[in-house]
Parts: sequence; C-alpha cells; structure tokens
Amino acid sequence: VSLVWIISVLASLSFTTFVENSGGIVAIAQIGEKFSVSTVGLIYYGLIVSYVLALTNILPIYPLDGGRTMKLLGEKFFPRFWIVCEKVGIGFFLFLVVFALWGDARRLLALF
Repeated sequence: VSLVWIISVLASLSFTTFVENSGGIVAIAQIGEKFSVSTVGLIYYGLIVSYVLALTNILPIYPLDGGRTMKLLGEKFFPRFWIVCEKVGIGFFLFLVVFALWGDARRLLALF
C-alpha cells in the first residue's frame, strides 16, 4: 500500500520538480529549518522524516529490509530469477544513493 502511495506521489510530480527537490541529508536539514521555529513544528517534521524513512526502508530493493524479505521468499520459490532481481536491486539502490548525493552537492554549491 505504501509503495502505491509513493508511486502515486512521484507520478504527480514533473521530472524537473522531482530533480530540483531531490537530496539527502542536506535537503532534510534545509527543509527542517522552516519547522524549527516551534517545538510542535519540529516534532511534526521529525515524525514526517521518520515515516518517509520507514516507507523507503520497506521498498522491495535488496539492500533494504523489504528487499531482504523478498530475498527470503525469492530464494525459496524462484532461485534463478532472484539472482537477477538481487543485482538489479543493488544497482537501483546505488543509483538512488548517487541521486541523493548529487542533489545534496547541488544544494551545497548553490549556497556559495
């Protein structure tokens, strides 16, 4: 259910909007500055970040927890197919890491 929600949110964004708003730790910190004016806002933002990280972690990409669960099922029922899925998942995970780091680097360079 959460994967469908994430896909629907991402599908509603244009590619340029998605790229402009992408990032990792630096993006989270910059957005968090807006919520740091009050304790309630900061707690609310912390809850949102925690929820998004939990949803990301259950995605069926191998290095994440959802991928590890899929690995247990995949190795049992589809061992040959799972070998391919595992390699694709690791590649996709590395792409997401590089994409987030690129967004952070772009944000940091914009400060100068």
